Amino acid sequence: MARHRIKKWVCLLVFGCAFLLSIPGERTDFNGDGQIDFADFLLFARAYQTGDIAFDRNGDGAVGFGDFLSFAQACANPGRERSATNVAELTAAIQSARPGDRITMKNGIWRDVDLLFIGQGTVEKPITLRAETAGEVVLTGHSRLRIAGQYLVVDGLWFKGGALSSGHVIAFRKDASLVSSHCRLTQCAVTDYNPPLDTTEYKWVSLFGTKNRVDHCYISGKNNDGATMVVWVGDGPNDHQIDHNHFANRPPLGRNASRGYEGRFHDRVANGCRAQPV
Repeated sequence: MARHRIKKWVCLLVFGCAFLLSIPGERTDFNGDGQIDFADFLLFARAYQTGDIAFDRNGDGAVGFGDFLSFAQACANPGRERSATNVAELTAAIQSARPGDRITMKNGIWRDVDLLFIGQGTVEKPITLRAETAGEVVLTGHSRLRIAGQYLVVDGLWFKGGALSSGHVIAFRKDASLVSSHCRLTQCAVTDYNPPLDTTEYKWVSLFGTKNRVDHCYISGKNNDGATMVVWVGDGPNDHQIDHNHFANRPPLGRNASRGYEGRFHDRVANGCRAQPV
C-alpha cells in the first residue's frame, strides 16, 4: 500500500512539473517570487486532499485528483491576464473575454458601476473577474453586479456603503432571459449597502439559474426591507451551493419584508439547494 502511494505521488509530481515548469505567468506562481518552479508545485501538492479553496477548482470542498487534472489542463493553455482601471476598460475586457481569461479590477473606489459580467467559460477554464487585492476594490454609490453565463468566477470585490432604489445588489442573471449556471461568488463582501429610508425594498444577493455557488463571503449590516439573500426557485432542481459565509448584523425590523433569508425550508430542499452558512 505504501509503495502504491509513493508511485502515485511520483507520477503526480512528474506530470505536474512537466506542465508547471513550462508555463509562464502568475497563475501558478503561488509563492509570488516571479518564477514558476518546483516550489510552486509543492504548494499544490501540500494542499492535495485538503479543503484549501485556492486549489479547489471544481468547488466540491476538497482538493482531489480532479482538481489536479483541471489545474494541469488550464496550465497547458493559460488564458490571458487583463486589467482595468476604469469602467470603459472593464467593459471592453469582459466583452472580449475567452475561457481561461482573468480580468483584474485595480484597487480603488469604483462608484456607480452597473457591472454586467457576462461570458461563457468552461469547467477547466472559467473566466475570472477579481480584485487586484481582495477587499481593496470597493464598489459604492449605486453600483450593482449581474453575473450571467456559465463558469464565471467573481473574487474579492467589496460592495460598501452604497444603496439602490430597487432590484438586487448582486444577481446571478442579466435579466429573465439570461441566467447563470456553474458560476461562483467567492471571498466578496457586502456591507452597509442601505438606502436612506429603511422601507425601500431590494435584495442584496439573488441566486437564479442552476449550480451556482456563494462561498467565503461576508455580508453584514442590512437594515432595509428585502431579504439579504434569496434563492429563486423554479419547477426543477437548482443545485446551488451556499457555504462558509458569515452573515452578520441583521437587525429585526418587525416587518415581514425584512426577513434575512427568503424561501421556505422545504422549498430549498426540494429544489436541491445546499445552504450551509458558516
